[in-house]
Amino acid sequence: MIQQNRTIVKACVVCHLRKCLVAQTRRWGYNPAKQRCDTCSRAHDHARGKGEVQVARQGTPAFTGLVLHRDKKWRFKFWYPDGWHRFSLAPGHEGVLYAPEREDYATSFSVEAKDIGMATQASDLPDLKEGFLEGLQSLEGLHIEWQDAWVVGALIGLEAKYTFRAGQATRKRWVRLLYQGSRQFHVVAQGASPEDYDYWLPMLNEMMMTLQID
Repeated sequence: MIQQNRTIVKACVVCHLRKCLVAQTRRWGYNPAKQRCDTCSRAHDHARGKGEVQVARQGTPAFTGLVLHRDKKWRFKFWYPDGWHRFSLAPGHEGVLYAPEREDYATSFSVEAKDIGMATQASDLPDLKEGFLEGLQSLEGLHIEWQDAWVVGALIGLEAKYTFRAGQATRKRWVRLLYQGSRQFHVVAQGASPEDYDYWLPMLNEMMMTLQID
């Protein structure tokens, strides 16, 4: 019975990660308040990926203030930079995404929550790690820079920093997969490019490090 439960946990992790990672990579995982038409989206992605030379930003972004995001249903909260734009997740997904630009969320911070239907425990960590890495392998051109896994009280965490290919673009992410009881939180801090990730890191780090699960 224990082995069967571990198999179910691993299958849930792999399935969720594959769906989420593919959705985010293909840019249809979120549902912006102001949608661009397909033609505009393709033109924009083509410009970013092929015809446009990306110039590294100088300095660091300026904080004008922080705002508390609180999700009462899933019982999590974090502070995000004032002025960032809020997006809803696609139908069938629960959580939130914030991005510095209204028309482009390739650089963003998101939290997706779901109930996996069974409580996790510290002894599940090896299977969760295996499922986490297996899910990441679905990304094209994956290069993992760093990874970790830990247990603090009732909270189980897996995380990684990596780059991957999305069409012609190279993205960089810091991902945390958190478990408390039967709740799973997929937390993603992403830069549209490694350079954008480095530029926005102070703000992405603020959101990641202030995330609290009640």
